[in-house]
Amino acid sequence: MLIKRAPKPDTAWSLIDAQHQAVRSCLDTAGQTIYRFISTEGSADAKQAIINACRSLYEILDQHFSIEEQRVLPIAAQVVTPAEWGHELVGCAISMCLNRYRYTLAEHCRHVV
Repeated sequence: MLIKRAPKPDTAWSLIDAQHQAVRSCLDTAGQTIYRFISTEGSADAKQAIINACRSLYEILDQHFSIEEQRVLPIAAQVVTPAEWGHELVGCAISMCLNRYRYTLAEHCRHVV
């Protein structure tokens, strides 16, 4: 919807799409590392793999949320009605909420590592 309504083409769309794919990949990797951790009864290597997967996920999400805030949300504010925002763009709203807590997540991850 945003792409169709955007006042001019924006290169952010292809970047955002690529980041969505990268997030899915990071989540898959994190899930696999958690399974490995459980199946190896908490080996040090498996623990390090979880830490690495979480760092990768955090890095891509931090970058993704920043780009959404800077380039996507201003466009959405111009072309999306409040009713549409509430029903069709719940994912964007969730992203905004998650973004508020990304620094909390980073702080938590520092304590885990």
